[in-house]
Amino acid sequence: MAREANFWAKDVGNKIITSHHVEKAYSSAIERHALHESKLQEMISKETILIDTDGTRVGQINGLAVYGGNYYSFGKPTRITASVGLGNGIIINVEKESGLSGSTHNKGVLILAGYFREKFGKISSLIYRKHCF
Repeated sequence: MAREANFWAKDVGNKIITSHHVEKAYSSAIERHALHESKLQEMISKETILIDTDGTRVGQINGLAVYGGNYYSFGKPTRITASVGLGNGIIINVEKESGLSGSTHNKGVLILAGYFREKFGKISSLIYRKHCF
């Protein structure tokens, strides 16, 4: 941030960085880093991406995925689905199996698996499988 504020000060011939230059650096950084969010918001506004907010569906909820880095983060509405079926008691993290999950998602699945083990494990065996071959 200091380096960019220095750039804006030098750009107008100032030798001293003022709050104006820091604010300009900050707003420029937000503008650069917010491109993904603005494109997402544009798609939601144009109804290219539809988000169901009325009614209920079994095994489906709306969630909020947080994206971002050092300067900027934002939330992206995300549909979360779950399905169950007869099987051997193994909980499968489909996102992880397909290579699409991150550490936060994996932690969430482990928390859910722990909850299910505590809630239902006394009735039937539940196993969280890390890898499916």
